[in-house]
Amino acid sequence: MKLIIISDAHQNEDAIKKIINIYKDRVDVFLCAGDSCLPSYSIFPFISIKGNCDYFPYDELSPEGKKILEALKVVKNGPTNQDLINKIKGLGEMEAVLLLNQLARIGRGNQWAVDTLCAATYIAEAYPSVGDRLA
Repeated sequence: MKLIIISDAHQNEDAIKKIINIYKDRVDVFLCAGDSCLPSYSIFPFISIKGNCDYFPYDELSPEGKKILEALKVVKNGPTNQDLINKIKGLGEMEAVLLLNQLARIGRGNQWAVDTLCAATYIAEAYPSVGDRLA
């Protein structure tokens, strides 16, 4: 697996975009170790960790995204809810990343309980490229 790891970009979105354009077909995972000072959707496909300068809410979900997150929180291991997967598709890939980030926070809190993992697979089914982050 090949990784690109950056940190401390401090709103230098142009430099981040150049890195993405140069390496998008040559690496598996893009990670930002904090202080991009940019919303996570603007540095997609980077998975971003908040640093000490990242002090405003980046991962704001749309109202529909918040409803879907609440629905994902009650997903149980069992038959797949295709309607929910279609709603995730309707959000777009960038917001699907934000949903996965929110589920990852929940998963870390509950040691990735089976229901949380099942909910994450809904995102993976809606957007396989986003779901690759689960591997």
